[in-house]
Amino acid sequence: MSTAVPTDAAALLPETPVRGSAAEASAVGAYARGVRQDGERIAAALRTAVGALAAITSRGVTGIASRLEGTLAPGAELVSRTADAGVGALDRFGAEIERIHADAARTLAAVEAALAEIRAAAAEIAAVAERLGIAASYPWDVGAPARLPEPRLEAIGGGIGALAGAPGASIGELDPGQRDLAVQQLRALYEERWFRAACAWRSGVDAIGDARDRWRVLRDERCDAEIRLRDALHDTELGGLVEASGADVALTRLAIAAAVSGEHGGVRTDGGGLAALPALLAGELDPEQVARAWRRLEASGVDTERLLREHCFELADLDGLPFAARDAAGRAALTEALDAEHPARLHEAFARMGFELGERSYAELRRDLLTVRDALRKAELGADPGESVQLVALGRHDGALAAAISLGDLDQAGTVGVLVPGMRSDVHGLGDAYGAFRSIRGDRPDVAMVSWSGYRAPGLIEEMFQTRADAGGAELAAFLDGLAAMRAADPPDRLVVIGHSYGTNVAAEGLRATRADVDAFVSLGSAGLRYATTADALGVQEVHATHAAGDDIAHGLGQHVHVRPWFDGGGAYEARVDPRELAGAREFTSERTADGAAVTMHNLLAPISWGPEWLGLQRLADGLDGTAAADEIGYLNTRSSTVHELGKIVRDEWR
Repeated sequence: MSTAVPTDAAALLPETPVRGSAAEASAVGAYARGVRQDGERIAAALRTAVGALAAITSRGVTGIASRLEGTLAPGAELVSRTADAGVGALDRFGAEIERIHADAARTLAAVEAALAEIRAAAAEIAAVAERLGIAASYPWDVGAPARLPEPRLEAIGGGIGALAGAPGASIGELDPGQRDLAVQQLRALYEERWFRAACAWRSGVDAIGDARDRWRVLRDERCDAEIRLRDALHDTELGGLVEASGADVALTRLAIAAAVSGEHGGVRTDGGGLAALPALLAGELDPEQVARAWRRLEASGVDTERLLREHCFELADLDGLPFAARDAAGRAALTEALDAEHPARLHEAFARMGFELGERSYAELRRDLLTVRDALRKAELGADPGESVQLVALGRHDGALAAAISLGDLDQAGTVGVLVPGMRSDVHGLGDAYGAFRSIRGDRPDVAMVSWSGYRAPGLIEEMFQTRADAGGAELAAFLDGLAAMRAADPPDRLVVIGHSYGTNVAAEGLRATRADVDAFVSLGSAGLRYATTADALGVQEVHATHAAGDDIAHGLGQHVHVRPWFDGGGAYEARVDPRELAGAREFTSERTADGAAVTMHNLLAPISWGPEWLGLQRLADGLDGTAAADEIGYLNTRSSTVHELGKIVRDEWR
């Protein structure tokens, strides 16, 4: 019996953690130290020069001094700070690599020692097996059993008779008792020798298993060290610009040149927007800052179209960007996330949009993104020639996909209306309002109407609480602030926010928080506003409200089933505020008029589904309210009187 034991220890281990060397990291660190020192010397020299030039009174000299002090000296200091941070990161990386490599060398030596132990043990097992006529063969990475197998007397040859107490007798001449005695004698001679060798073999195999586990840990630690180095370098001021520039080499050069010297290729460049690029992509700027940074990026000559493609998920929902830019980013995000030939890109989209496993599955995200794409196509198919359709938001809110689509150019529209849906709404309802929007716009191409599904709407139980309205209101306020910031030089003549059901509560909270000048708040079938809400708190000039007689849900449940939790200063029931009762509110009708049919239900368009027909619940519901589901009229049904009234309000023709 013989066992083949590997001779190459390294071949038994997975991917090696030994890559590069601490000396290489040290060499780069030394270069960074030199850059840091150069930056410090240059900055000091520039400051000295500014001091010397201060004694000279000349417009030209003053301009030079201003440039030295305001751009070049800070640029040199920026280089020095970045290099200093890089030195620290490289030193830590080098020390980590040195430790990992030393540990890897010890691990490899342990494997070599274990293989030597296995070879010795396998040779010992083979010698015993040969002496006892045992023909078994054992894999090197399994080893021999601890118990000695049964000796085969027929294969041993001479000398068996002496062991059996019958010297000179052959194996064939031994009776069963003598044979058993011979086996016992052989076991007494070789059992401990076998056991020790088997244990040594097993010990070697276990040591190699432990070494493999340690090797994998070292490999992961090596990867983590690289990630920490990368993140540390990206966190430096210039490193952030490099990361934000992506694969665009020209943008990278422009960003660094603008940040350090204020020019590129001999041409003065505004680096303000470039400096803000990392914070902009990380979502750390408020809408006004976003609008300013984007304008400066455009002025700096950056290829913003490429930026929108490469950072589509980060920019598609960034309040303060031009809506044409958000539209381009959103469409690019849909194309990338729904690429059937590269399904892994959906996973990347999931992460880049901020979703976490457990709050939404990949399949659910794909379904919702397909819904947004279909809603966008539906809007485009129904648009008139030359009419603009924009995907003005695509992102995440509290685990839900958030999106908004505008019929009309939101960057230029003179009148803007924003619809905020209510309970259980999501992106699947984005296209429900298109017909009503076209009626509301009438023959006014300067009117843009936005279907805004930018928040996680409450379910039935959550509807009783204010939490979703507060969170959704903050998102709506940011959207409106973005519109105001982007249109600061050319604001809309009229801005109207329309809420439905729980969406009226969301809209009211958004109006409280926004800095945008909103002209009118319109309430459709309100589920009630936060307790103690006043007209003044909304900050609008007009409040319009309607509640159809056929809408028994919002008035019966929404406004009167409400809990104010202890952490909100309550602990007891408090009724919400009916928008029709706000000071100065104008109530308009949703009943039958010469201009339209009466609204017969709570929903905007589609009636509530009461399950399959065989349950009989739909027939019961139809009997209770006296209207068959197919005949129900919602608030945004184009045949309703409500849509006619909304058109007059949005277009400011209601007086």
